[in-house]
Amino acid sequence: MSTVLSIKQLGKSFPSATDEVHAVRDVSLDVSAGELVTLRGPSGCGKSTLLMAAGGLLEPTSGLSLIHI
Repeated sequence: MSTVLSIKQLGKSFPSATDEVHAVRDVSLDVSAGELVTLRGPSGCGKSTLLMAAGGLLEPTSGLSLIHI
């Protein structure tokens, strides 16, 4: 199967009053055509941030997200 989404060492940080908050840190993932993927985790663990960065709606602090059409 062909890869439709590649995420390589993706990270996203946000500045805070005293330091930096790492919402997503060093995530790598390949999704193939026809594959079903879910994200699970507690509130505030970075699920939405990861999806937004993977989809190009949010610029990652580090790493790369490639969507293959």
